[in-house]
Amino acid sequence: MGSMVAAMLLAFSPSWTPMFMISDEMLARGVKGGEGGQWPRTIAASGDGKTMFLGIDVGGIFRSLDGGESWHQASVGFSPRGAVSIAIDPKNSDRVIVIGANSLPMDHHGVWLSTNRGASWKSVHPVRMSGLSDFRDQIAFDPNSFDTITKRCKRVIWSRIGFDKPNWGDTIDKPALYESNDGGDTWAELPNSGKYADGFVRFSPGIKGVLIIGNKHGLFWQSNSKWNQTSTDGVTGLDVSDSAVIATTRDEIRTYAVSALGLKLLGSSKSPAPTNYELRNIKVSPREPNRMVMWTEPVPNNWDWRRYSSDDGGKTWQQATLSQADSFLPGNARQGLFAWNPVNPKVVFSLGGDWITKSTDGGLTFKRSNAGQGGILAGGSFQFCANDPDVCFFGSQDYNGAMTTNGGKSWKYLNPSGNGWGGFTYGGYALDKSTLWVGDAPGWGGPRRLKVSKDSGKTWTDTGLDLKGMDISNGIPGSAEIGFASDLRTGDAGKTWSRMVGCQGVVSYSAATKQAVGINKTGDSYEVVVSSDQGKTWKVAASTTAQIYDALIHPTTKELLIAAGDLYRLSGSQLVKVETPKDEFGNRNVKTVAVDPANPNLIYIGNNANVYSPNNAVCRSVDGGKSWSVISRRTALEAGEQDGGRETFWIRIHPKTREAWCATSCYGWWKTGP
Repeated sequence: MGSMVAAMLLAFSPSWTPMFMISDEMLARGVKGGEGGQWPRTIAASGDGKTMFLGIDVGGIFRSLDGGESWHQASVGFSPRGAVSIAIDPKNSDRVIVIGANSLPMDHHGVWLSTNRGASWKSVHPVRMSGLSDFRDQIAFDPNSFDTITKRCKRVIWSRIGFDKPNWGDTIDKPALYESNDGGDTWAELPNSGKYADGFVRFSPGIKGVLIIGNKHGLFWQSNSKWNQTSTDGVTGLDVSDSAVIATTRDEIRTYAVSALGLKLLGSSKSPAPTNYELRNIKVSPREPNRMVMWTEPVPNNWDWRRYSSDDGGKTWQQATLSQADSFLPGNARQGLFAWNPVNPKVVFSLGGDWITKSTDGGLTFKRSNAGQGGILAGGSFQFCANDPDVCFFGSQDYNGAMTTNGGKSWKYLNPSGNGWGGFTYGGYALDKSTLWVGDAPGWGGPRRLKVSKDSGKTWTDTGLDLKGMDISNGIPGSAEIGFASDLRTGDAGKTWSRMVGCQGVVSYSAATKQAVGINKTGDSYEVVVSSDQGKTWKVAASTTAQIYDALIHPTTKELLIAAGDLYRLSGSQLVKVETPKDEFGNRNVKTVAVDPANPNLIYIGNNANVYSPNNAVCRSVDGGKSWSVISRRTALEAGEQDGGRETFWIRIHPKTREAWCATSCYGWWKTGP
């Protein structure tokens, strides 16, 4: 029996394929997919420019092994949802350090290390911090500390955030410098270093042993373990060349000569930006130090972060332009984080919208360069059209939503909200290729207003109806008229709607029992409810105090399978917990369950923790739920492999291809199987 199960597992060996939002027009022009969709926080390039990393606010880490031509998710072992600073050993690109962060503090944030060029990660200095909007180059390797025996730069400095400002939760504020003398494996807090925390960190590549720190208290340098201060003006950006230090204050660019004796001001120039814009994060080309780029912060914030470039050492500056061509999603202003190519002095990478951009003219113009980097988030759930599974429309939290009519080969961006920048839409559904509906909201937690389109999303009608249940919509196989939107039901293809009693969202339909399956909340209890009359009336099939996210009727056993943090099956009148794999913290966060209709022994579940990225994101059973395996990546990435399915919260199986479509929380869309 064991060999038979092993053979079955081998036969169903999974691979992951990213599902990028890309239009027919983009495909015709040869554009490679990668819609982005999440807010980038940091970008870095190796000493030879071949290896690059991108940190996302809540979407993990992306890696490029071809100099930024293509990207792929590379978060194996990385528990934090976000990454805010990345440093690559300048003499050994296999060694990479990332600062893990998120919008709320978690004990596993802090310093993470990869020793295999980002193929996997491990925590080396956990810190309870948030630090999500901390746009600093806060960690640096000393290029002059390279050890020929261990093949690494040994000294690394991290400048921890000063006073954290999480969206919620409590942090342990402990501003300080932290030092590693073994290339990042172990760390120690430097005594009495709080004054140098919350700053930019750089080592002089040309002068051995000189550490430079810039923060709100001024510009500092350390040599032979002795600290000195060069300026008391707050530093807003810092970079180095072989013989110089370049720093920005709120409105000035300053260049210093550097030696073992200290820093000497060589010259300064005024900001090219308007008076209400503060300079930020200057970056100097390692190939041609006269080439520089920087961005500016509007005060107060008006979402207009401008970029500037110079080719004469900062004497004159030109404002950069950002092209939104070949972008599937609407472009939004973002902070101008930069990474120069160390070989080609005119190539510099940045951000633009929620994706990577690239300049080939020294930072004058930036264009999309985002092949392989996807992260769009579905608002609530998605469903295949009940009568044509190649048709699927989903709402998106932040970016309105998209529709495919060819099984995901291409997509069309739709705008139910009417906003130019995006929108908050939830529980989208296509009754057919023309009739669509979705819940439109003013914000993440705002009330959902039902909007309907009868022309494939070209125009939308506000029904005036608020959705008071789950962020989910659905249909009935064989019916061209019946559909559901949260707690509403239509029997005339969306022309009129009535509020259901006893059901707040229809999650699935059983072809075996001819029943719709829904979820309802009453007081402190959650109920799985079923309807045998196409949603007109509902009766309770199971009840629990655990929050229910998803449910279905197994096509063979006719048992209910329920995703409610754990996976449950209804045996008689009793809910029985199904033992499924736990994550790295010993938890389960089962949010969805799906069964292959062509092979009912093949069952998928998705674990979504939301506040961290669990290593059991997608699990699969090939024996009807008796045993389970984790199919999202837990071991180091090999060449050509994809790190798919992280933070999966919704799975549906395409009835034609039998591929499991996985919508994730900010890690994009993926498919796998059968």
